[in-house]
Amino acid sequence: MKFKPQDVERFIAKPDPKAGACLIYGSDPGLVRERSNRLAAHKLGSLKDNLGLVDLGETELKNDPARLADEISAISMFAAARVVRVQGAGEITAKLMAGILDGLEDGTLKAEAFVIIEAGELAARSKLRKLFESDPTAPALACYPDEGRNLESVIHSTLSEAHLEAEPAAMSAMLAHLGADRGLTRSELEKLLLLKGAFHRDFKSGRITLAD
Repeated sequence: MKFKPQDVERFIAKPDPKAGACLIYGSDPGLVRERSNRLAAHKLGSLKDNLGLVDLGETELKNDPARLADEISAISMFAAARVVRVQGAGEITAKLMAGILDGLEDGTLKAEAFVIIEAGELAARSKLRKLFESDPTAPALACYPDEGRNLESVIHSTLSEAHLEAEPAAMSAMLAHLGADRGLTRSELEKLLLLKGAFHRDFKSGRITLAD
């Protein structure tokens, strides 16, 4: 299932319960991971010390191709919900997921876990992307670097949550230097919060200047 950029955040915030698997890909690895974590947390309740989360890599699947289907169909004895996540997905994952999605559709495979596939930039003709975009129950969510209004919104919401605001010159500087990677953007903003004492229990509010 192909999503328009403006609809991606809506799905992450409130996933369609009919979806059993999701591809999150794009040229912004930090945003891919952020959205993957949010989606996994939505399914599990929390990611902290959660026994319901299983992380796999392309190399593991190459060495043990049956592992992915086994994990998806395994019944958990210790967690109320399960998420199986593949990081750095490529051609091997695409081949395995083709069989898994077919199995889920015809009932030969029973899913006991939600599946998240993480990948980097994928061309429109890539097997993995085409596989998900053509399946009505498997969303493909693109993640591209923040820029313009979207980047400004990320900066503003992060500062606002910490009761901080940025003067115009400071905002312009941040817009000029951030956005290539959501994870890096979050990290740099966190440094500013730390600099301004926003994590201190007595902190009330503040203003970020160009000097900061």
